Amino acid sequence: MTGEGRIDREAKGCMMKKSRRDPSINYRDENKMRVRAEQLEALRRIIHDGRHEAESEYVEAIKAWKPDISKEELQERIKQFHAAVSDVQERERDSR
Repeated sequence: MTGEGRIDREAKGCMMKKSRRDPSINYRDENKMRVRAEQLEALRRIIHDGRHEAESEYVEAIKAWKPDISKEELQERIKQFHAAVSDVQERERDSR
């Protein structure tokens, strides 16, 4: 690029410094990560407790974890929840 073109861009207010993300810095939001971890832990606890009656609590936790979840995906997650709870209960019975 010629110097003349650069001057024209600067005159028009188009000249901006390029910025890059520093790869040595962690840009994750620590609070968001903590909340996410707590939500996942709540889901694990509900499943591990092994009660099918906890479905409403599970649905609330799923919706908090993923607010934009579709109806179809939620139904699939509920099926998975019941399968996981049944598996936990079966393992507990076998271990006795």
